[in-house]
Formats: sequence, C-alpha cells, structure tokens
Amino acid sequence: MDLLTKIGENPENVTFATLFVGLLVWVMRANTDRENRYMQIISDLTDSLKSLDLIEKTVNEIKSKIER
Repeated sequence: MDLLTKIGENPENVTFATLFVGLLVWVMRANTDRENRYMQIISDLTDSLKSLDLIEKTVNEIKSKIER
C-alpha cells in the first residue's frame, strides 16, 4: 500500500514514466519496421545485381561472337 500512496502523492512522476515507457516502445517498434524495410531493400538490390551479372555475361558472349 505504501507504493500506491507514493504514486498518489506524485502523479507527475508517474505520468512522465508512463509517457517515457510508451515512447520507448513506440520507437523500438518503428526501428524494427524500418530495419525490416531496409533488409527487404537490400535483398531486392542483391537480386538486381544477380540479374546484372547475367546481362553482363550475355553481352560479353555476344561481343566475343561478333569479334570472331
């Protein structure tokens, strides 16, 4: 009961703590979402680079056939 009495006597500290924890949780979720988006972008770019390597090999083959 002593804890509840202290909370009742100092509501502004409880409000600050509640807002701080809420903001912390919100920021952590936002960071997780942003990180997932970045990981997806990196994955997409990696796939694009694989396609570029295939195109480069094809162009080099065509170039070597033309030079003959």
